[in-house]
Amino acid sequence: MLSYNGSENFAPNNRYGFFPSVAAGWVISNEKFFEPLSGTIDYLKIRYSDGLVGSDSGAGRFSYLSRVEGADGYTYGSNGGNGIGGIAETFTGVDVRWAESRKRDLGIEVNAFNNDLRIIVDLFTERTEGAFLRRSDIPNYIGLNSDPFGNLGVIDNKGFDGTIDYNTIIAQELKLGFRGTFSYNKNKIIENGVPVQPFPWLDRRGTGLIANVGYVAERLFTLEDDIDGDGFITPDDGFPTQFGQIQPGDIKYQDLNEDGQIDAFDRKVLGDGDVPALTYGFGITAQIKGFDFSAFFQGQNFSDRFIGGAGIQPFLGDGGEGTFYEASLDRWTPENNDPYATSPRLSFGSSSAGSNNNRQNSTWWLRDIDFLRLKTAELGYTLPVELTEKVGINNFRIYARATNIFTISDFKIWDPELNTNNGSRYPNVSVVAVGGTFQF
Repeated sequence: MLSYNGSENFAPNNRYGFFPSVAAGWVISNEKFFEPLSGTIDYLKIRYSDGLVGSDSGAGRFSYLSRVEGADGYTYGSNGGNGIGGIAETFTGVDVRWAESRKRDLGIEVNAFNNDLRIIVDLFTERTEGAFLRRSDIPNYIGLNSDPFGNLGVIDNKGFDGTIDYNTIIAQELKLGFRGTFSYNKNKIIENGVPVQPFPWLDRRGTGLIANVGYVAERLFTLEDDIDGDGFITPDDGFPTQFGQIQPGDIKYQDLNEDGQIDAFDRKVLGDGDVPALTYGFGITAQIKGFDFSAFFQGQNFSDRFIGGAGIQPFLGDGGEGTFYEASLDRWTPENNDPYATSPRLSFGSSSAGSNNNRQNSTWWLRDIDFLRLKTAELGYTLPVELTEKVGINNFRIYARATNIFTISDFKIWDPELNTNNGSRYPNVSVVAVGGTFQF
């Protein structure tokens, strides 16, 4: 397939892009030499696709044109004087081009054991080059109001997905079925156009697009850390400066570059991000005589997120608004001088001492949100036709059904599937229902 696209977002010399793709498949099981495997492997197909896809979004409409708009000018005279308006170049147009993604997919389809087992698996890769990013290598003294875009990004994406179905009959009475789906997807930044960083842990190349970045929390400061006894943790006590006035009970961060202060140079990649790399689901069904049973599980892995805000960090709002979860009962206090208490010391309001320090994204607030959930389960019974026909009913089935039955996860504060930093979303509700269906 050949695709030739044009976009108004690019200058005339870069307006059109050519994006070819090819696909091929081979049903191996149709070949003569495959006949001896019939009944064991009933169907086997291999397919492959390779092609380019273009994107014109990300740099804005008419991205090659600069925009000049009204702006503040200057004032003269005493007490503010008279204001003179002006104009400014608010958007710097650049001669960007199409971003291109090369997508490749290798798929295998198999039916086996008289078509009782069906498997479909796809292996895929995608490499995007020329992704639109704002340039961060232009010094401020150039005088631009905003950094221009460029075709700077290079991103690799790899993974696999598939489905498995298996259905069989045992002893002509028991019917069993299994179905599973899975998807694994991992991306990596190859190039982001960022200048060479002063420390290697600041470079995002080689990490995921949505990886969590923050500080490494070592522990909580304790009463013993206040060596001079003034009630605060300062360089006089032998510790780096952090964020505002620090007291015992506040979070202690690791000084990665050992310069005596905790700042942006001490942030590093800490986790994968809140979009799971692996998602999956699987279910079983069973039927014997008039009884039937089904259950479906779902889960995710390789995901984490920061928790925080009102509730997690109690009395954070102005006026000390906000509540807290039971976990905060295990907080640092002078009586509970534990450097690994669940929560730092309580503070009152967003401007209180230590509040800014303890709210920083760090490993202290990073939580694994992987889970496995029994999503649904149902047990039913269909009455024999010999009984129901006597009252004019062709089919009568009674059942009990439950949803969101239980969840296995290391994260216990709220439902990890909500993907929220403080639990402020309506939770998944567990429901149990009993009912019946009938047909005349």
